[in-house]
Amino acid sequence: MAGRLLSQEQSLKLSQQEQVQRQAKSRKYGVLGVILFLSGLLLGTLMSDWASFRIEVKAEKAVVLRESLLEDRVDGNGQLVGLEERRDVEERLHGQDEVGSVVTEKRAQEEAVDEDQGSSDAAAAAAADGGEEEASTAGDQGKEQPTKKPKEEEVRYYADWAGWNETASEKKARLKEEAKLEQQIEEMRRKVALEDTAATVRQHALDQIALGKLEDKLRKSRGLRSKPSSVTEAVRKRKYELQRKAYEEAIKPRKIILDPEIQHIVDTFNGSLKPPRYCYLSPKGNHVQPKEPEAEASKLVRGRAEGRSLLRKKQKQPKSKPPASKRTKKFKERAKAGDIVSLTLEQAKEILQIAAEKYPCMIMHRDCFNQSMEDKYQLRSWYENAYFKTSKLGWEWRKNQLEDFKKLRLGTCAIVGNGDNVLKGKYGGEIDEHDFVIRYNVITKPYWDAVGKKTDGLFDKLNYIGTKYAPDVVPSRFNIFPKYVPQELDAESLPNKKKAMIYGMPVLLDWRKDSTRMLHLFQQAKHTEKKLVINGMSKIQHASGGFSRVRAIVELLRNGLCERVDLYGFSSGGGKYFMPKKLVSNAHPINGENYIYRLWMATGIHGKLCVYGN
Repeated sequence: MAGRLLSQEQSLKLSQQEQVQRQAKSRKYGVLGVILFLSGLLLGTLMSDWASFRIEVKAEKAVVLRESLLEDRVDGNGQLVGLEERRDVEERLHGQDEVGSVVTEKRAQEEAVDEDQGSSDAAAAAAADGGEEEASTAGDQGKEQPTKKPKEEEVRYYADWAGWNETASEKKARLKEEAKLEQQIEEMRRKVALEDTAATVRQHALDQIALGKLEDKLRKSRGLRSKPSSVTEAVRKRKYELQRKAYEEAIKPRKIILDPEIQHIVDTFNGSLKPPRYCYLSPKGNHVQPKEPEAEASKLVRGRAEGRSLLRKKQKQPKSKPPASKRTKKFKERAKAGDIVSLTLEQAKEILQIAAEKYPCMIMHRDCFNQSMEDKYQLRSWYENAYFKTSKLGWEWRKNQLEDFKKLRLGTCAIVGNGDNVLKGKYGGEIDEHDFVIRYNVITKPYWDAVGKKTDGLFDKLNYIGTKYAPDVVPSRFNIFPKYVPQELDAESLPNKKKAMIYGMPVLLDWRKDSTRMLHLFQQAKHTEKKLVINGMSKIQHASGGFSRVRAIVELLRNGLCERVDLYGFSSGGGKYFMPKKLVSNAHPINGENYIYRLWMATGIHGKLCVYGN
């Protein structure tokens, strides 16, 4: 009995010992498991961070490669990268990206563009000296529907898109805003599609601009940027070729026969740009200061005649020109005479011979349909096709939509440009002394002391409508050369419902050819001819729209409608008075235009014309 109890006690002790050992072993393995789990978690975190780092590095490399080969479209030798090469790079980058949709493409099937249509559009632009946006007549007015543009590729530039770093709440707000934009775009597209473009051509253009802005806003929100398709590239190249041919044709010399008294002024011109005495008096007899030639000549003597803007004062002098302290006597004499240093008298006379040409009916009026003008320009058929194609109104009513220049008198006239040189001169009071003030439809109120308040005629453009520089003026008498003229010359859709003065497009085209020739001679004399590449596209330098507008108003002076014409805000460089940092495009040889303005002033060859502001 005692032995049995002892064996039971021993077995109990052994089982307790085994249980203690098992618990100790379990704790040991538990601790080891925790250690292994934490080690694995740490290792996983490190590997995840390393993978993210590798993806970010590859993405950054993709950005650098894309921006160098796609955005700039230039290779290491400064040559444009071809379209096929850019696509190869784009596809290679798409294959390399590992961040989901780093570069998502919507490559729409490119629509075929009729070659004849593209050629005719490009030819029209070429005839207009590089597709000047201000032309407002034949080509634009005769069309009821805008030409359909080829589709464009949309490429996502993730590096430029804030959406990659947005929070969940920011993404939700962005998507909500994009939904609203899509709805607005759809409504605007329906409105544009239903508009009668023949009746409300100006409003139709404004709605198209608004639609484009909404679409741009939506693309920006989604991180997309438009890139021209191969069809667009082909049309642009074709357009450039036609412009080049038109340019080469325009610069060929042609014989210009002037009236004897005008020819005498050209022959006796001595090269001086000194303003006449009447330019030193305002319309009310106050003393004013026109643009003097000496100040500019001295700048040119210092070496600024070789194609550099007169306002870039910080540029170093070229070594080929003598410094100010060592100028020769010849340089000083020519500066005192007011002549442009790099223009000889013969070259100046050659330009003046063209600048003295007259362009009757550059502004359309009732007397433009005489036999001589019909024989040369067929103005009546152009006028009716452009503005009365579907009209049932009779000829007399159509003709009477134009002004009678025999009766119209405007008094003293002023043209206010957008050049920033008006800010220093503060010409507001002087400008408002004129009987008839013409200006662009841009902001004026913060700059009244510089540009004045009065607005009798308005150059109606659409560039700044819908921006903070939008116009705050309307014309009291005429809308002059509006971008879009309604059918039957109906003024209801024009600013302040005032009548339009319109270009005579066939005559305007003659002027543009001659202006191209003049500016070519000026640049040739100064050795400033340039081959331009803007945004990857070849461009030909051409006259600005303001040059044609001023020349057309000069016809009012020649016809006796204006007693004198004074120019303000037409500088030879710089920016706009409401946007000084926006410099004049290199596509326009603006210093050549300014020289011709001063030729007109100095010679009085078209009448009393004065230029103000340096």
